[in-house]
Amino acid sequence: MERNILDHLPKNERPLVKRRLRAAWAKPTVAEAKADLDALTRSLARKRPGAAASLREGLDQTLTVTRLGVTGTLLRTVASTNPMESLIEIVRDHARRVRHWSSGDMALR
Repeated sequence: MERNILDHLPKNERPLVKRRLRAAWAKPTVAEAKADLDALTRSLARKRPGAAASLREGLDQTLTVTRLGVTGTLLRTVASTNPMESLIEIVRDHARRVRHWSSGDMALR
């Protein structure tokens, strides 16, 4: 999510927006985090509508871990796409080694 938003910004604006995003996501309550993210969205909408749209699109999803009260190591794990990307790469590696698919359905699975 963060990367999607930052990709819409010039390099010199990224550090400030990144700090504001992370500060909002670190808020203890969903209401506080949402208020900060809404303010950021409004400020981006004027000059950077693509970044604002990206933030608006995933706003509720980014607050899911806050809503659930996830903390500590589990929060670091679920807040990152690395575990999912690692799993996808493992599946690709194993699927690449298959030499004989018994049917087209098997290949799709």
